[in-house]
Amino acid sequence: MISWVYDPMTFQTRAENIGEVQAEGVEFELEQKLGEKGKGYVNYTYQRAINKKLAVDKTIPYTPQTKYNAGIMFEDAAVLVRNVGTRYIDSQNTISLPGYTVVDMRISRKIGKTTVELSVNNLFDERYSEAMGLDLSFNLRGYPMPGRSYLLGMKWEF
Repeated sequence: MISWVYDPMTFQTRAENIGEVQAEGVEFELEQKLGEKGKGYVNYTYQRAINKKLAVDKTIPYTPQTKYNAGIMFEDAAVLVRNVGTRYIDSQNTISLPGYTVVDMRISRKIGKTTVELSVNNLFDERYSEAMGLDLSFNLRGYPMPGRSYLLGMKWEF
């Protein structure tokens, strides 16, 4: 099992083989066709990834216990939701990152041979972090992920 390990003496993070891991869990997915051109889906993961060598019986850092995704997609529109649960950032399981939910949407319109698409990622401007580290004052802080973003695109068919 490869994991990112932070060394407070050198202020470096490196990939390291952490040894033995016991991972167990369950996943499921449901998908439903919606009319001729659409579908809805939901999937869920519950997992326990436990260190069995270095920090014995502790959860592997940055490994959420729960995750889910859900979405509704049609030919010209989609709304997608992803959720990541709380996860520890240290091998002793004393510091955690809060879980988060992000919603993305896409809408497109075909006009003749041109398709115009508008995407909004992180629709509700959720503030979340995937990792944490020390700032210049040695305070622990989350590294922010992108806020709301827009993408407008056009595609021509020849």
